[in-house]
Amino acid sequence: INNCVGELNQKYFIQFLIYTGTACTYVIISIIVAFLRSKLDSHQRMIHTSVLLIEALLFGLFVVAVLTDQFQAICANETAIDRYLTQHSSKANKTQNKTKLKSKKLMA
Repeated sequence: INNCVGELNQKYFIQFLIYTGTACTYVIISIIVAFLRSKLDSHQRMIHTSVLLIEALLFGLFVVAVLTDQFQAICANETAIDRYLTQHSSKANKTQNKTKLKSKKLMA
């Protein structure tokens, strides 16, 4: 997913990640509140609640990792492929003539 995001749709991808992270946070809080309020007399219900909590935490961590990568790409003004090429190719460093924009302008 991360490599398919271009400059023109990066704003929408970041919005999607923020909304998804917010939904994960809401689910985690809801699960914790439901866990504290109810008596988990059923063993099956306890397992179900634990699995949901672990799944929400893992998905939330994935969203944070991808969002961090996107913000690093915006601040550095280069994609992951550009970063790979500059690290592994001396020709790319010589022929690359890219104008560097300020981070504030890129965030807009």
